[in-house]
Amino acid sequence: MTRCASCPGTDILRQFLSDLADEEDEQITYKKWTQTDGSKLETITEEKEEFIASLVQLISNLTKHHYIMRSQSAFSAQSKANVSIDSCVLLSDFSENFSFIIQDAFQGYYWMNDSATLLSFMAYMKNENGSAFNAPLCIISERTTSLPFTQFCNSA
Repeated sequence: MTRCASCPGTDILRQFLSDLADEEDEQITYKKWTQTDGSKLETITEEKEEFIASLVQLISNLTKHHYIMRSQSAFSAQSKANVSIDSCVLLSDFSENFSFIIQDAFQGYYWMNDSATLLSFMAYMKNENGSAFNAPLCIISERTTSLPFTQFCNSA
């Protein structure tokens, strides 16, 4: 992914951070969220150059993510605003595999692992008079394994 003309680039950022860290010790200690089995705030100590290199890489990844997020958001808003009468914009989000739990269940029921998949949708459409409206939809399925969307629709 290339950068826009107003982006100074990683070399200038690396130089800026090096100048900023000139008066710091050779080792920099900082806290970072890590994710192995869960989120954990860890204290990390690195050499100054390693820290700057990893920070430049993380900032580069963040700017790419930010650009993609803004582009997708603008495209979504434009699509919803320009939907025609004979089409719709359908946004989907996987909700969860929902497990059925009864608060005061007897012991045998506790070991049953019945669950369902919830898939939520929001359909953005226009009436014949041109006024916009949206309709929320939810599909509940016993199938809890992953399927391609077309197969899921045919089996639900």
